[in-house]
Amino acid sequence: MYSMVPSMNWIKYPWNLIGLVLAAVGLYFIIASYMLFKKHNTPVSFEKSTQLITEGVFKYSTNPMYFGGFTFLLGICFLLGNILSFVSPAVFFLVINYMFIPYEEEKGELEFGKGYTEYKGKTKKWI
Repeated sequence: MYSMVPSMNWIKYPWNLIGLVLAAVGLYFIIASYMLFKKHNTPVSFEKSTQLITEGVFKYSTNPMYFGGFTFLLGICFLLGNILSFVSPAVFFLVINYMFIPYEEEKGELEFGKGYTEYKGKTKKWI
């Protein structure tokens, strides 16, 4: 995309390398979340959760996998440097924030009750 529409390349070298840091942070949050799910034998899918995880990256975000995905996409956009590439993380954020997270919050309240409500009250959705 960097060479397809050169007039739209707003983030030039070396500033586009900020994307490497963002992508690495995103991957860290995704992998750390996944490892905590596996540690607690909790499904990563939309199946019934077996345990409320509040440690590790879940101390900072109720949705660290989504935060990681968004941050990773943002990093790729910086690397590409093209303003058009920023459409994908914007769409990702909107879909996750207004469709998936409300569903998962409702599910969490049903499965874990007051424990989830307290956790959600003291932990941010994103970061």
